[in-house]
Amino acid sequence: MQTLLSISRMAVGLGFLATPKSLASVFIMPFSPEAAIGCKMAGSRDLVLGALLYACYSEGSPILVGKTTNPSEQPLLSSSGQPQTRISWNNTQRALAAGMIVDGFDVLSVLWCYLDGTLPIEAAGTLGGGASLLLGLGVYCMVNESM
Repeated sequence: MQTLLSISRMAVGLGFLATPKSLASVFIMPFSPEAAIGCKMAGSRDLVLGALLYACYSEGSPILVGKTTNPSEQPLLSSSGQPQTRISWNNTQRALAAGMIVDGFDVLSVLWCYLDGTLPIEAAGTLGGGASLLLGLGVYCMVNESM
C-alpha cells in the first residue's frame, strides 16, 4: 500500500512539473499562466515526498541499510532517577507524517479557496477529495506501520 502511495505521489508530482496545464485540466482546475508556478511547486513537493516514502520503504534502501542508533532512542533518566525511553519514529513513519501534514494543509487550502470563491465546486471536490484520500491512505499506513 505504501508503494502505491509513493508511486502515485511521484507520478502526480512529475506530471505537475512537466505538464501543469494538462494535469490541471484532468483535476478540473482553472489554469492560467500565473497558476503554473503553483502547479510546479506542488509537483516538486509531491515528487520529493513520494521519493522519500519510497526510499524509506524499499527493502534495499541505503537509508535502511545504513541505519544507526538514534541518540533520542537511548534511555533517559527521570527526575527520580528511573530510566525512561523516548518514543522515536522510524524513517517510514517520518515520511508518512510529512505526507499527512502536507495533505492536511491541502484540504484546508482547498476549503479556503472554495469559500472565498476562487475555486469552483468541481475543482474543490476533485482536489479536496484527492487530498483527503491521500491523507486517509497515510493514516492507514501509519497505523499499520506502528503495529
